Amino acid sequence: MPKRRKKNSKTRIVILVLLAIFIVSFIIYRMPKPTRIKNDIETIPEINVTELSSREQIDHFISDFGILPRLVRFYNRTDFQEVSLPVNFSAVDLYFTNHRLTRYLTGLNWKQLDGTESSDGNSQILTFIAPDEIQYRFRLSYDRSGAYPAIKPKLSIIIKGFGELPAEELERWLTINDNICLSVIPINRTSKMNMQRIVSNNFEALIEIPMEDVGHPVIATPDYAIFAHFSDKEVIRKLRRYFSLLPGAKGVITHRGGLITTDRRIMPVILKYIKDRNIYFIDDRAIETSIAFALAQQMMLNSFERTITINPDNYINNPRRLTNEIRSIDRNPVLLVFQKPDNETFEMLEVLINIVHENGFELVRVSNLREM
Repeated sequence: MPKRRKKNSKTRIVILVLLAIFIVSFIIYRMPKPTRIKNDIETIPEINVTELSSREQIDHFISDFGILPRLVRFYNRTDFQEVSLPVNFSAVDLYFTNHRLTRYLTGLNWKQLDGTESSDGNSQILTFIAPDEIQYRFRLSYDRSGAYPAIKPKLSIIIKGFGELPAEELERWLTINDNICLSVIPINRTSKMNMQRIVSNNFEALIEIPMEDVGHPVIATPDYAIFAHFSDKEVIRKLRRYFSLLPGAKGVITHRGGLITTDRRIMPVILKYIKDRNIYFIDDRAIETSIAFALAQQMMLNSFERTITINPDNYINNPRRLTNEIRSIDRNPVLLVFQKPDNETFEMLEVLINIVHENGFELVRVSNLREM
């Protein structure tokens, strides 16, 4: 009898082991196979845009850029194809759309023939010849139908004039909202120290490029500025000195210099130097005839132009006036510029930030205004 019990016990163990092996095998068999998923992903063909027709290349851009296909219109004209591209006003501006479309098409060997902008800045027309010799005329505009989802328009505030500010006065500015951008003019050791303090406190810093102004020498231009009579080499030498003195800058903004911003020889030299460093450019528009921003766009440089100059004397006793001006802005993105870091600017800044938020804008650094 005892021997029989031992045999039965061994039999039970064998049965349990076999049952366990069966259950584990069944579970493993039913589990999803990662290799099958991987193989499925690997079989998805990549699109070679260069092999598409010109119309398909346009459709690819529309999809990639996020333009709603139902808003796009194609028209057959006598000598060309017209394409209407309404973009989301809250997300991008026409200059950025122009930049991306031009870069995309020229990268596919399209040839640009022309480009114009309406007087109100609400539409642009770009004309291209596709590799298949079809001429296309793209009409860029803002969609006003409300078809796009609402997005907060972006706004940046820049305060200029930190190149000569004493160190003890700089400290209070390092307590403000760190989305505010601060610019430094490259003058001397004080400028360098201020730039270091600004960058080390996690603020976005810009270099103010001093340039010859209209009316010089009656209107004084600093000796360390870029002058209209400079050769290209002299301009580059100055720029190297500026960037060497003020490392860490995320962008550049013009400092006065109305004459240079109208110069078709010098401005491309300056803009190319900036573009090669992969930073942005802002035209503060010291003069209405400035061509700096338009040239920067043509060179496909990440660039902006000042929307409003905030003079505290005009608003400190009448904040409603500033509110009305902010509300009436019909462009995106928005750049507001203070010309100097004085007591009035410091007092006005808090008022301005409240107005910005109350009117539905998102306050961001200039580098976050758009993704290039």
